[in-house]
Amino acid sequence: MKFVGFIKEEDKNIQGAKPFFEMFNGMDLDENSRKRIIEYLTNGHVISATMTFVRDLKDGEGIGGLTYHSDGKFIWPIYYVFYLSKYSNFKLDKDFVDYAKSQDYVMKNIGKQELMEIENFFEQSWAVKETKAKPKLKSKIRPIIKKKR
Repeated sequence: MKFVGFIKEEDKNIQGAKPFFEMFNGMDLDENSRKRIIEYLTNGHVISATMTFVRDLKDGEGIGGLTYHSDGKFIWPIYYVFYLSKYSNFKLDKDFVDYAKSQDYVMKNIGKQELMEIENFFEQSWAVKETKAKPKLKSKIRPIIKKKR
């Protein structure tokens, strides 16, 4: 399972996530192939959803609720589809493009068992790794004491 299109500013827990500014100057792809890739990504199977609303990091435009998708081999966030649609120079992963082409840009069906395995893999990969020594937070809240006049 490989992660594609993850941005550190949105998903810092995903290994291999790149800073937003590094996601530009991607590979050149003809317009038809790019449209087919975007359609392929749009048809991905939802493996996880959050209550987080994401915005374009460049201009603040609303993207929508943060969901994660898969085709059984790759996992990507919904904002990847948005950025590829909006910015023609947004980075495409070559292995992903080659795989989508090999599938003739058709999303395969994924059975419930495989989908559950992908969901579990993603949740374990996404979860914050806790350290043995957790810092203890001290409260900075102090009671307000009103002086009598």
